[in-house]
Amino acid sequence: LTSTLLNPKVDGKTWPCCGYDGGKQKSASLLAIGNIIYSLQRNWDGRTGVGLAVSNDNGRSFESTNPLIKINMGYPNFVNAGKGYQDAPDNYIYIWGHGCENSAYSGCDKMVMLRVPTNKITDSKSYEYFAGMNGSSPTWISTDPNASDLLQKAASVFDCAGTGKCNRSGMTYNRPLQRYIAWMSDWNGTDDFRNPGV
Repeated sequence: LTSTLLNPKVDGKTWPCCGYDGGKQKSASLLAIGNIIYSLQRNWDGRTGVGLAVSNDNGRSFESTNPLIKINMGYPNFVNAGKGYQDAPDNYIYIWGHGCENSAYSGCDKMVMLRVPTNKITDSKSYEYFAGMNGSSPTWISTDPNASDLLQKAASVFDCAGTGKCNRSGMTYNRPLQRYIAWMSDWNGTDDFRNPGV
C-alpha cells in the first residue's frame, strides 16, 4: 500500500495537508462521483463557514463553485457510498452535520441533513433540508443551503437529548448491509477536544 501526500491548490492557493492550521481553509469532507472530487472546505471565512469546491484532476487542484455554494452547518460531511459513489441507494447526495452555529468548534443538541440531486450539486436552488417524518415518509423542503435560519428550521436526524454533545461526525452507506453507518465525536465543551489528555 502506497500513498502520495498532496498539497492541492484551492482557487490557486496552496491548501495545507495536515496539522493545526490556525483557521486556514481545509477540507471537512470529500466525495468522489466518477472522476470528479467534491470538497466541503471549512474555515471559508476564517474559523467559520463552509464552501463547496470541485476538482477535475484527481485532487491536485480545486476550484470553488461559481457562484459559490456555502453550507450553513457546523461541520458538514458528505454521506459516502462506495467507490465513485457507485453504491448510492438513490440519485441524491446527502450532507449531514451538527445543527448549531456555523463552526466546527462547538457542540449542540441535534444533527441535521441536506440533500441535493447527484447531478445538481453545484446548483444552490436544488438543495433541500430534512424537515421531519410524515408517517413513514421523510419530508424534504427546498432551501438555500446557506440560509441563516436553516439550522432552526431543519428537523433533527439524530437527537443528543439536550446534552449539547452533537459534534463532528461521519457517515457512509454500506450496500451489502443496506444500512447507513455513522459515528460522532462526544463534545466535551472545550475549544479543541482533540488535544492529548482531553
